[in-house]
Amino acid sequence: MSKASRLSRAVRLTVIFLFCLSVLFFVTSEKAGAEGQVLEYGINETQFQAPNPSFYLSETLYEDPSISVSIENGRAYNSYYLAARIRIANPTQIRTSLASSNGKDTQQATRLAKRVNALFALSGDSFGDNKSGAGMFIVRQGAVKRHNPSGYFDVLLIDDKGDFHIIREAKQADIDAFEGTVVNSFSFGPGLVVDGVATDNFQDRRDRDHYGPNARAQRVAICQTAPLEYLCVVTSGPDHNNSTGLTIEEFTQLITSLGPVQNAYNLDGGTSSWMVWRGEKINAFGSSKYRTINDIIFFVSAWKD
Repeated sequence: MSKASRLSRAVRLTVIFLFCLSVLFFVTSEKAGAEGQVLEYGINETQFQAPNPSFYLSETLYEDPSISVSIENGRAYNSYYLAARIRIANPTQIRTSLASSNGKDTQQATRLAKRVNALFALSGDSFGDNKSGAGMFIVRQGAVKRHNPSGYFDVLLIDDKGDFHIIREAKQADIDAFEGTVVNSFSFGPGLVVDGVATDNFQDRRDRDHYGPNARAQRVAICQTAPLEYLCVVTSGPDHNNSTGLTIEEFTQLITSLGPVQNAYNLDGGTSSWMVWRGEKINAFGSSKYRTINDIIFFVSAWKD
């Protein structure tokens, strides 16, 4: 066989191979599209895909093509803690829900989570306890609920990309200067880690001790670790067996020990602390003390078969 013939044969085989590969890719893509898709939810939607039982890989791990949640536990500062590591496909999967539209009513977090098919839920800032909204800037799913930022609270803003922004002692001018689109905001705090730097001046904020910086208590925080990746941490407190509770400084140290954190924000703790997984409250076993709450932060699956 001549050199030209061999070259021609090689070209034909290459063309046939590439054709077969393209057919295989098309069939595979079509099959994947037929099997399911990742949804993006509207800002005002209130019903979401329920978790598919087949994606629970263990009692502490759920993974579908749109979300993964892994629960871990440990012990620090003579107390127990639970940490949830969460990764989502798009920012519409991190959401908030209120017990009532005005934020004044309360419910068990498990009921709030069940109502929206939450895969995982965490108690929020219970802003309804502050009836006047003094000092607060609250946005829930794009709707402004309180608009009186006076410098009293550190405010957490969650934008339409799912990114966290913590504004220290936020005032109106600080809110006005924010250039992103706020989907949800929280007024409790303080910020425990801000732009990668752990807070170390809690003792300088004695006049702003709504979070009881020196008290040993149950603590709750939500953190962003990377784009569309989050860490939620809840600790036990003095009402629970073999636990003393954490000060806010100890809580910050615990969070930073769990890995790199971009931003971490303290939420309403004590008996308002809820971590909901598989439809159940999984934190603070051994104590019957709990409060019904105004609101939850939650994560949902976006995988539709």
